[in-house]
Amino acid sequence: MKGLQTDTVTLTPEGRIILPVSAMNNFVMETAGCKLWFNEPDQALGIRLLRGVEAPPFPIKRIPGDGGEAGELDARPFLDKVGFTLPNEPIQCPAEYYEQYRMVKINLIPGGAEPESRTKNVLDDYPALED
Repeated sequence: MKGLQTDTVTLTPEGRIILPVSAMNNFVMETAGCKLWFNEPDQALGIRLLRGVEAPPFPIKRIPGDGGEAGELDARPFLDKVGFTLPNEPIQCPAEYYEQYRMVKINLIPGGAEPESRTKNVLDDYPALED
């Protein structure tokens, strides 16, 4: 897919998304904040980067460090609202950036495992047809 870039972000037990320097440089750049959405079947968080918006719903805080600025996004209010259970310890989550939509999709399942809802196909409940 055109513009697909990947990285790894951290989800903390406090509901913060930590964006590494590489994600800030490649995806976020100077964007001040974002809108969020949640896809329950995939257990994915979508971050729609808002450019040119003075007061975004979810600001992205800059954290200076070695090699550049990392980013921090307080997603807890949103994740609580959608009923997502936060992890007990920080987890690394795969992230994909879709340039044409200015969207970062984060798989909130540790290590990129398939969601439980996906381990069983909906058609598994039906017996196969005999010829």
